[in-house]
Amino acid sequence: MIKLDLSVDDIRILVDLLDTAISEIRMEIMQTDNRDYRKMLQTREAILKNLHLELTEKLPEKLIKEIV
Repeated sequence: MIKLDLSVDDIRILVDLLDTAISEIRMEIMQTDNRDYRKMLQTREAILKNLHLELTEKLPEKLIKEIV
């Protein structure tokens, strides 16, 4: 396991990037007909959502409302 020491600004940027990536991967999932590729994308989406959750749990409540 890798641990990072991130500032609030770092977390904000990462959460924003994750929001974008999750949105884009959802579109890709909807557009693909390849079952194996869709499964891989769904796995990746679950990982991205988990990272998003872990990062937002580290933010102060006031900032979570601004980001989410």
